[in-house]
Amino acid sequence: MNHPRYAGCSFVRPPVEYWDMSRPMHVTGPLRERSPDRSVFTDPEDVKAILAVLDGDDCRAILEATDEEPMTATELSDALDLPLSTTYRKLEELTDAGFVDGGPRLDGTGTHATEYRNVLEDVSVSVDADRGTTVRVATRE
Repeated sequence: MNHPRYAGCSFVRPPVEYWDMSRPMHVTGPLRERSPDRSVFTDPEDVKAILAVLDGDDCRAILEATDEEPMTATELSDALDLPLSTTYRKLEELTDAGFVDGGPRLDGTGTHATEYRNVLEDVSVSVDADRGTTVRVATRE
């Protein structure tokens, strides 16, 4: 559709999986994609990134809040008394790390919101003089 106001602009439609609201969206973060078995991390940059996410009070609070029931960013912001911008930033960090999944929530009014659920089950850290630091991450599927 050509409109004079948008002349010269090109719009790129996201991949189909982002438009298909009938199935849950499963996000795998870049950290999980680097490891061959997606659960053991030995690369110093990966270890540093995982530990940085878990070190944040806000990230841990979001993980605890979404452990039992999925919540939207607005619900998390209200429940945890966090600014909405901070909530979205922390959700992005947690999603990139593969610790939360986001999926659509449909309500009776026809509006759509993304709800997030904690998929992190266990994290263990070991330090060895020969092998360095290893982080093992177990997630629920």
